[in-house]
Amino acid sequence: MNAKQFIKSRLFIGIIIGIFCLTLLVSSFQIGMIVGFRKARVSYDWSEHYDKNFGGPRRAIMGMPIGTPQFMGAFGNFGTIIRIDDPAIIISGPNNTERIVITDDKTQFINIRDKILKTDLKLGDSIVIIGEPDDQGQIIARLIRLLK
Repeated sequence: MNAKQFIKSRLFIGIIIGIFCLTLLVSSFQIGMIVGFRKARVSYDWSEHYDKNFGGPRRAIMGMPIGTPQFMGAFGNFGTIIRIDDPAIIISGPNNTERIVITDDKTQFINIRDKILKTDLKLGDSIVIIGEPDDQGQIIARLIRLLK
């Protein structure tokens, strides 16, 4: 069998198709690894900077706080629950400032990744609130995350 006959043979075409399929398979696995790595990196960075992104306490070396915020967080806050009145939750935030957080049926309550109920919140719990301000200086909560 000479080279021209081998190139036209079914064996050669099968080898070429096999190499193409193997290359396609390896490439798809590589793309999956790249996408997975990027998703893991975003998740890691998000959790590392959660407190800075959502108004939590900033910590320096040895856990000591850095500075004080200049303004109250209008669209979110964090603090310790000092009173629960339906539909309001009063928290003690940074610099011992009290904030009133209003909850409604659109408010989601989350502990780590699990949804919880408002009744699961207790006095002394630390929470992060994300919402929108109203005209009375209160936060209408859309998400309350329990920090346990």
